[in-house]
Amino acid sequence: MLRHSFLISAVFFGVFSSSQLLSAPEPGSSLRLKRIVQTGVIKIGLQKIQPLYLEEESRPGIDVELAHRIAADLGVKAEIVIGTPEELIERVTKGTIDLSLGGLSSTVNRGLQVRFTGPYILVTPAGLLNRLKIPEESASIDFPKRQINSLRDIQIPGKLVVGVRAGSTNEQILKADAKFSTFHIETFATNLDILTALDKNQIDLLVADDIWIRSALKNRPDIVSRFQPILGPYSEEHLSIAVPPGDAEYWMLIDFMVKEYRRTGVITQILERYIDVTRDVR
Repeated sequence: MLRHSFLISAVFFGVFSSSQLLSAPEPGSSLRLKRIVQTGVIKIGLQKIQPLYLEEESRPGIDVELAHRIAADLGVKAEIVIGTPEELIERVTKGTIDLSLGGLSSTVNRGLQVRFTGPYILVTPAGLLNRLKIPEESASIDFPKRQINSLRDIQIPGKLVVGVRAGSTNEQILKADAKFSTFHIETFATNLDILTALDKNQIDLLVADDIWIRSALKNRPDIVSRFQPILGPYSEEHLSIAVPPGDAEYWMLIDFMVKEYRRTGVITQILERYIDVTRDVR
């Protein structure tokens, strides 16, 4: 789940790359793009999940900024539609919204219903581990120091109490991977609820997408004094834009825009406003 980027200014809400759109795009044979241009509105689905969606005027969220960037580059306004991942996929499939961000992971099952662009963000399951749970290393200079860079590296005797968001991909991973079979898994409604439980020593390890943990580190740098961030890649998850099936020209345009945003650093600039992408937190 990572490598990322933003900027709010006239340039930011202008047009992408060196060939800026100075007028509405040519819809070609795309009926959906033609309707978007004619109505001046593009309906974009989002999920209320931090840091992709924040109810702050100055920092509305990664997906909110990207949604408005897409709309601005098309010369239209964004109409935001909130939903759960299941609701967003259903609305895209039926074509009641024009595209969806919302932190949707591209999977084969979902790809049979909608069409995904290339990823705009790469994420991975990551963790915050109570430092008191890390075994003391031998003082011998010949004893190799144990590195905990990813969730795969966790080898701690006894039962580890792990908090994860209920219904998330990370919960499925924890329950499916035999490596975590000795963990006692507790589920919570939100990642903030898990962090609260970690602060109160009710759990030993918080598991969430690395993008959320990096956001928490940016907002609360003091976290590292008590908890070790584990941000190395466990598996690669693609957060992609979903578009309705049956309109290849429209899909190609949105996919091209995503590639341009990544190539020109737009995504990275956005991410840097919300997450810790530079500091070595190990």
